[in-house]
Amino acid sequence: SSSSSSSCSSSSSQDSRDIIQLPPVTRPIDLTTDHSAYNPAEVTAVLRRCNNAPRAISAGVGGGIKRVAGSLAVTRALGDAYLKTPLLSFFPYKRHAPYITARPEVNCRPVVKDGDKVLILATDGVWERASGEDVLRWTRNFYAERAAESERRKNRRLNIACPDHNSTEVSDNLRHSEDDSDDRNEMEHNVRKREHPRSSSPPLKRQKRGRSANCELSSKSTV
Repeated sequence: SSSSSSSCSSSSSQDSRDIIQLPPVTRPIDLTTDHSAYNPAEVTAVLRRCNNAPRAISAGVGGGIKRVAGSLAVTRALGDAYLKTPLLSFFPYKRHAPYITARPEVNCRPVVKDGDKVLILATDGVWERASGEDVLRWTRNFYAERAAESERRKNRRLNIACPDHNSTEVSDNLRHSEDDSDDRNEMEHNVRKREHPRSSSPPLKRQKRGRSANCELSSKSTV
């Protein structure tokens, strides 16, 4: 696909499709259609090319999804020449080729200024399992993660560019933490002091025993 200042053109062949998403009321818009055996317009085109050949649109031998001539899941392709021309085909497709074409489907959509923001290209492996709303949700998540990562990088650059600012904050935090610790220690000390008041009797007894011992020692010395 390509875009200009006034329009956006897209072309698809085989199994690719793209969408544009519009903020702020973001909604997906399909720019192309699926080239598969489940698209009625594509089925009509296949039947017209092969002159309504039998089993032009049918499941494979083992069953499963609808296919062109029971063989190919898409109705347009760059390769698969055996379904395009009898010169490169073989039995049982040779008699009824061509079934498919490589001609792309071209669409043009004017670009909305400040509206169209995202163009998504994906193959049938995505569109068979997910809708435009699913892909829109993935896109929102992707850009949200990118914005968060950008903010984290900005903060890291700020931390590297202003180390003094960071160290001042760390010092303030440490100082407040130390003040709080001192207050808690003093409070615990006062509580223990109230719960277990200091007794003066044991030191007095120790002093009396000390004086008696000294008296005895001096009396013995005198004798």
